[in-house]
Amino acid sequence: MPIDWNLIKERITALKTPARPKESVIGLDFNHNRLVAVEVQKRGAKVSLTRLAAQDFGEAKEGPRPKNVPLIPWGSGRSLGPAIAALMAREKVPFQAVHIALSGPVVLTRFIQFPKMNLKELRAAMKYEIEKYIPFEANDVIADFHILGDVPQDKRNMKVILVAAKKTEIFSLIEALNKINLKVRVVDIQAFACYNAFTAIHSGELKGITILLDIGYETSSLMILADKEPAFIREISIGSADVIEGFKKKIGYEDSGRGGGFDLSIQAKVQDALFADSVEPLLSQIRLSINYFMNNNPKADLPGTVYLSGELSEMPEFQNQMKTHLDLTPRLWDCLAAVDVQPEVSQSNLAAFRSLLPVSIGLALRSG
Repeated sequence: MPIDWNLIKERITALKTPARPKESVIGLDFNHNRLVAVEVQKRGAKVSLTRLAAQDFGEAKEGPRPKNVPLIPWGSGRSLGPAIAALMAREKVPFQAVHIALSGPVVLTRFIQFPKMNLKELRAAMKYEIEKYIPFEANDVIADFHILGDVPQDKRNMKVILVAAKKTEIFSLIEALNKINLKVRVVDIQAFACYNAFTAIHSGELKGITILLDIGYETSSLMILADKEPAFIREISIGSADVIEGFKKKIGYEDSGRGGGFDLSIQAKVQDALFADSVEPLLSQIRLSINYFMNNNPKADLPGTVYLSGELSEMPEFQNQMKTHLDLTPRLWDCLAAVDVQPEVSQSNLAAFRSLLPVSIGLALRSG
C-alpha cells in the first residue's frame, strides 16, 4: 500500500497547531475598600476561576509600581492608579482587557414604559426621548437600555430599563486606565454586576420578590427583583466608610485616614449601642427604598430575606441590626457556587475576600 505523504503532512501540521486558547476575562472591582481582580475562563457553560488578586488601597503607597503612574481619584482620597499598578507588580498579573463597574451618583437608572417595539426601533426612539428621563443633555451621556418585558396591566406597552452615565466620567476613567496598559472592554454598574453573578447561580430558582444588597466603600447598591427580573435599583450614597467614620466619632477615636487601621468588628462587639447609631443612616435609606418599591407595587409580597454581600456583610452586629430595624433576615450568598475554583487560587484569599467577590465575578462573567 503506497504511503500517503499528504495525509501524514496534514496530521503533523495538526499536532503542531496549538489548541485555541480558552477565553480569559478579568473582572476589576474598585467599589469596595479593596481592589479586587478575578480572572475566569469560559468554555461553553463551564466557568473556572483561575486567579484572584486583591490590593488594599493603602498598601499601594509602599508597593512597587511603574514610574509616571497616573493618579485616578476614586472615592475619598483613594488613588486607583497606584493601587492597580502595585497589584499588577506584586501578583505578576498580566492584565490587559478588563471589565469594570461604576457606582454612586455618576450613574443613573430609570424604569420606564414604551409602546411595544423591537430593539432597533427603541434605539431610534431613545435618541429623541432620553432627555425626558435624565437630567443631562443626550450628547453628554452614554446610555444603554434593555427591554424587560410586557407591562402586566397593559400588554400594549413594555418595560424598559435605562442606564446612563456622563461621558466625561467614563472617558476620563478609561483614559487613565489605558495609561497603565489596561484596555477597558466593558463598563457596567455595581448593581448589575452583582445581579449577573447572582442569577448565574440561581438559574430558574427565583420566584416573587428578591432583594440584593451589596455594600461598597462609599456607596451601596440595592436591587429588587420581581421573578428574577430587575424591578428597582437604587445607588445609596452611604457605604462602609461612612459607618466606620460615624462610629469613630461616637467613641472618640482619631486617626489619619478613613477606615485605615481600625477594626470595626472588634470595637462594635463592645459598643453595640453606638454601632447601632452609626449604621442607622444606611439602614434608614434601605428601608425608604424598600418602602418606596412596595408602595408602588402593592400586590407584591415582601420577602423575609435580603441577599447580602460586600463590606460589613459578615459582621454579626450588622446582621442583627438589619433584623431589628428592617425585619429582614440577611443571607450571605456564595457567588462561586457555580464556578470551578482552580487549585492555583489561594484558599486563604478566597476565605478573606469571598463576600467582596460578587461584583468582580459578575463583571468577569459579562461577555465583551
